[in-house]
Amino acid sequence: MTRDTIDEELHSLMNKAPSAKQDVVYALTRIRKILEHDNAKRTYWTLTFFCDWVLHTKLSLDGARKILTALDERLGRFVPGQPETIDPDGVVGDILSFALLGKHLREFLERNDLPTVWVADHLVWNKVVMLYGELVKDTPLVMSREGYQLKYLERLVITACEPSEDIVKANPGQKFSGFRWEFTLNDGQKFKRCHTFNLPEPPPNWQTQGTKANQA
Repeated sequence: MTRDTIDEELHSLMNKAPSAKQDVVYALTRIRKILEHDNAKRTYWTLTFFCDWVLHTKLSLDGARKILTALDERLGRFVPGQPETIDPDGVVGDILSFALLGKHLREFLERNDLPTVWVADHLVWNKVVMLYGELVKDTPLVMSREGYQLKYLERLVITACEPSEDIVKANPGQKFSGFRWEFTLNDGQKFKRCHTFNLPEPPPNWQTQGTKANQA
């Protein structure tokens, strides 16, 4: 499959909202092929990591190690009962909300002159995040390098694709989605963090953001 053929496929697929999990898998698989074709996997290591995550039953490659290391550094500041102490700079939130995926996916799409619908339209992005979370649910990020261990964190996994019950109860009539993340520490202790996001209805006459005209 040529580079131009992959571009054409991605242009068609990503110029509208994904309709199913298979669309997300297909798009990320093709994006990974472009990264390989362009020898850009190291440059886009974060995006490569998110592409790999949907294709494995567990992930212990270099990208997973970097993500876990970033989380491990912040766990050293974590005070039980004070959840804000785990995320003084917003990095944890960017990882758990998949904002990090959105940032680097957008950079890739803009650089390659592809439609940015999946990341530019916040209504579509919410759907992408839901589908992606369902794909990687129960696919743990783990350390596997022999003789190497993070100071605190051993494993991270989404255990449920559902919003925080407290937030849903506090906002009747609104729609939410989300994930429950489970952190497993090196001493065997576990704790959970939830990420919940609102699912607003599109306003009347909403124009999808980020579309591009058909390629000639």
